[in-house]
Amino acid sequence: MSYLNDVQETKVFLALAAWRSYERLRREADFWENLVEQRTANLSEEERKEFLTQRSGRRQASAKSGFGFLFQRPIRPR
Repeated sequence: MSYLNDVQETKVFLALAAWRSYERLRREADFWENLVEQRTANLSEEERKEFLTQRSGRRQASAKSGFGFLFQRPIRPR
């Protein structure tokens, strides 16, 4: 069995930290994508088209847009 030198050990540590960060961010992105899909499932085609138009813009949808419910915190069972 060979041992890692300090440089190799540092590279392995950084690679593992980067992988953990990537996985965490990926799970978070999947969570939010699923949440948006759930909340837009009951919209009509016209409302969905309006939402996607607003979503692709640079500004965040506000409560006045009628899509404020999409940005509510999810309800989690205790």
